[in-house]
Amino acid sequence: MNPKVNMSVVATADNAPRSLRLALSTMSARWTNLAALFVLMAGLLPAGCKRQDRDTISIMLKRGTYEKWLKEQRPILATLPKSAIIDADFATYENGGTVLPVIEYHLKAGDWDGILELWFILELDGQGKPIGMHEETVTYIRLPAKNTITGEGGKPRNEYYGLKLEPAEAAVAIRRLIAGEDFNDYRQRTDESGDFAHSFFDDNDPWKKLRKQ
Repeated sequence: MNPKVNMSVVATADNAPRSLRLALSTMSARWTNLAALFVLMAGLLPAGCKRQDRDTISIMLKRGTYEKWLKEQRPILATLPKSAIIDADFATYENGGTVLPVIEYHLKAGDWDGILELWFILELDGQGKPIGMHEETVTYIRLPAKNTITGEGGKPRNEYYGLKLEPAEAAVAIRRLIAGEDFNDYRQRTDESGDFAHSFFDDNDPWKKLRKQ
């Protein structure tokens, strides 16, 4: 089975970031209603239902627990300026029958010099308790989109490029973001050697209006 982000909590496949992820809809405003729905679904699931489905529901119900644990492990997340948080998403990741929580932040870098994307996949024990990081990446994404290509059905699709940061540089980049510094050097590096990061259909692109003032 190929690794995948669980489609039950993804808004649309058009928002595909890297090869294995999809950009997710922020659900915090409706979390109470969603939690109640998941409780109802859990009660209605037949005993023969796929274990992955039951695990997904269990993880979604524990969203607050996982987010709290992550901030305890990465205290800098609790110091992020609210004005810098574009969105904070929660989903699940499935690989080989194992379902894990995914927490993702998109942060404003400089005066819309770009976006810092923080991606965490939590490792769980047999009881669903977090015990470490399965994957942790920080990516700088340059704004605006580099290319607009013709996508499926002849629709225009915007392509974004960026830089995957090594752990030491990622920590520096986050501190720079908190301090309000510019990211002009990251823009230049991306122009010189950036890699593909995301693409969106133009009519469903949440970033196309995010530009330097």
